[in-house]
Amino acid sequence: MTDEVVAMRRHAMAVSSAGPAPSRQDLLERVETLGPAIAAGAAESDRLGKVPDLVQDGLVEAGLFRLLLPRGVGGAQVDPVTFAQVIEAVAKRDASAAWCLCQGNGCAMTAGYLKPDVAYEMFGKDTRAILAWGPGPGKAVAVDGGFRVTGNWAFASGGRHATWLGAHVPVHEGDGTPRLSAAGKPTIRTMLFPASAAPLKDIWKVVGLRGTGSDAYALNNVFVPSDYTVARDDPAERRDPGHLYCFPSGSLYASGFAGVALGTARALLDSFIALACEKTPRGYKHPLAQNAVIQSKIAQAEAQLGAARLYLMTSLEEIWRAVERTSTLTLAQRMQIRLQSTWAIHMAEGSATAPDRLTVTRQGALALVALNRPDKRNALDDRAIQALEACFATLPADVRAVVLHGLGAHFCAGLDLSEVGDRPIAAAIAHSRMWHHGFERIQFGPVPVIAVLHGAVIGGGLELAASCHIRVAERSAFYALPEGQRGIYVGGGASVRVSRLIGVARTMDMMLTGRTYGADDGMAIGLSQYVVEPGAGLAKGIELAALVATNAHLTNFAILQALPRIAESGHAEGLLTESLMAAIAQEDPEAKRRVEAFLTKRAPKVSET
Repeated sequence: MTDEVVAMRRHAMAVSSAGPAPSRQDLLERVETLGPAIAAGAAESDRLGKVPDLVQDGLVEAGLFRLLLPRGVGGAQVDPVTFAQVIEAVAKRDASAAWCLCQGNGCAMTAGYLKPDVAYEMFGKDTRAILAWGPGPGKAVAVDGGFRVTGNWAFASGGRHATWLGAHVPVHEGDGTPRLSAAGKPTIRTMLFPASAAPLKDIWKVVGLRGTGSDAYALNNVFVPSDYTVARDDPAERRDPGHLYCFPSGSLYASGFAGVALGTARALLDSFIALACEKTPRGYKHPLAQNAVIQSKIAQAEAQLGAARLYLMTSLEEIWRAVERTSTLTLAQRMQIRLQSTWAIHMAEGSATAPDRLTVTRQGALALVALNRPDKRNALDDRAIQALEACFATLPADVRAVVLHGLGAHFCAGLDLSEVGDRPIAAAIAHSRMWHHGFERIQFGPVPVIAVLHGAVIGGGLELAASCHIRVAERSAFYALPEGQRGIYVGGGASVRVSRLIGVARTMDMMLTGRTYGADDGMAIGLSQYVVEPGAGLAKGIELAALVATNAHLTNFAILQALPRIAESGHAEGLLTESLMAAIAQEDPEAKRRVEAFLTKRAPKVSET
């Protein structure tokens, strides 16, 4: 009787004597029992750069690092739905602990591909055994009885508590030539070795998930016996017949990390709801929970998160039942797992964060900034104003001009009136000043801004447009300052900027009577400099932005910063400021180069177009 047969019989006996596997409910109750300790250790986890020992001990003793381990070596060998739900439950208390738990369990699936005696040596004898690994460059050179392994790897989540480490490496022959498969592809094997052979190096300097301790490790010509290597997820090397091992580890990683996202989002929503019931913001009379906008957003987040979770868990259950019947996981089912897991992660993120108010794209030296609330006609709420200020305060140094436009049918319908609220006078003044600061970032920013206007350009939308330097209006654009009819007063700068564009009398007329101007009349009175046909505005805006982006940077700076101030100053002060700015600008090396090009007839002359 061969050693292999003896080992297989021992494995079968271990399974038969292991008793019934823990149920899903039993495992979730274990998490519930550990929940307070996991949550209490979250802050310490961030500080230590690893899951605290007390929490780690609890997870290990509850058998939660053995969920995907074969029954023959003392594992629970649970189904994918149970696995995802356990990870989700832990993530509600601490995302780092859940992440390490998911990673460690995914690695443990390797036991299903090892010889039974080796699997027992690694995982059966030591109930605290944990395997971790990460990506990185390396290689294994074949020698008698195994491989000599050299390389550097990183992001070994949970490695601070691991007893074993792994490395995925291409195999080379003794003469240095790559070992190829029958299909002519490089042979990749996973090398398993005691964690003591490769001390971890602290590289995990991050903001989130600090407790995962996803650090680095290295080997230099370390011998790894052949029996401690596997071809990861290769059916030809699979030794455990359980249905769980029909699934590649990637499918369980995807499902588990989706559980991390769902649990984290659930905890965030629960915390926010509790806060909303207690917190009354400064200047308001009622808690956030009584705000209709907050109620709507929470309802949408609940629906989004619940639908994503149901999709993931239901699909996993259906696929598991099919695999139990057929003992096969099809390619279509693998694709389905990846789809539903990725969708759950994105929806969990979306339920925990509001959509971006702006989208920013690059086109060479240009930045295209788009207002992104088309369902609200791009109405400006506090988050949008803050996003605009942050965007223009942090433009990359190589941006030379910006095109500002609105997604959907309108440029901007002004202030989001749902945010007007019942602010006291001091709070209302502060709110208006926030708008002023945001728009001043645009008007007195480092680069020219071209606004592309279409549809509604009213109230705060017109104030935003007026803070830009050039305005291109499509013929669909219309302008209004309806605040007078709504019982409020402009607060985003219209009294100053719009009055200076079209005069106090016209501004007063718009505010008192609600008068609107179309695109052509708007250009005639100074609300825009260009009018184009519907749909042509963005192209024209990009054309103009590309043109002004070729100007000398200091010249553009002078036009944006000095010209408005000169226009507002007294006659003598204005002329003096002009002289100073002209002297500064002409000393710019770029200006000198351009003048030289003109004098040597290498630059075109001005001509009528």
